[in-house]
Amino acid sequence: MKTITHFFVALFTLTTVSAFAQNYYPAEQQVQFDKTTANAWVVTVDNEPLDELKDGWSDYVKQELDVKSKKDGRDALIAKEVTVPRIAENIGDLRAKFFNEGDQSKMAVAFTTGYSIALNTTDNPDEAENLRRLVKNFVKYYKTDKLNEQIAQNEKREKALESSYEKNEREHKKLTKHIEKVEKQMNSGKTDENKKFDLKNQKIADESRIVALDEIMMNQKHELTDINQSIQKYRADISHLETLFTEPLAKKEANEEINK
Repeated sequence: MKTITHFFVALFTLTTVSAFAQNYYPAEQQVQFDKTTANAWVVTVDNEPLDELKDGWSDYVKQELDVKSKKDGRDALIAKEVTVPRIAENIGDLRAKFFNEGDQSKMAVAFTTGYSIALNTTDNPDEAENLRRLVKNFVKYYKTDKLNEQIAQNEKREKALESSYEKNEREHKKLTKHIEKVEKQMNSGKTDENKKFDLKNQKIADESRIVALDEIMMNQKHELTDINQSIQKYRADISHLETLFTEPLAKKEANEEINK
């Protein structure tokens, strides 16, 4: 049903700014991995399930870097002895650790080139920056992908619901015409009493079905409105993510957060 669309778009565009608690700007920290401590880029990713973050990271580095990650303890992944030109020329281990801090989910990513030796902004500023961008781009990919999944699910439900609404609408019109036809027959002098009795019962049944359809279609309209609101919100969220991942804004917000 094409007319039941595009409600509250402006409202969601205005309110989406608060939908994300984080600026998703990676910060350099010392992090304890399974058997080593290393400089890593740490980023907060709202309260995402850690298992989903792990799966997302594993898929991302396979897709983007053509490297395969394996478990490295209970809460980490590692791609051992890999060459990643997008990060550095040296062979190293690409490590990722996932953990909760309060009600927030975090991940730390390091590239170690030897025991307790990792890329860092002091000794390897260019390579460390490459790694930071990889982490930032992953978070953008992950959050955007999840929002697109929500949009796809809602659009699938919307399409099915619109089809059902249109089917009910056709039945409603058909019943209305049938009632008009029945009433003409009932009011005809050529119709005997037994036939009128049957026609009256048919009219009652049709009217009862119309009442039921009215309620069903009203609920479908409400659900379609809710679905459309959700779709618009997710799209606005994606647009807002684009602004969050614009470097000057991200750095400004990160500095403001540090100075609080």
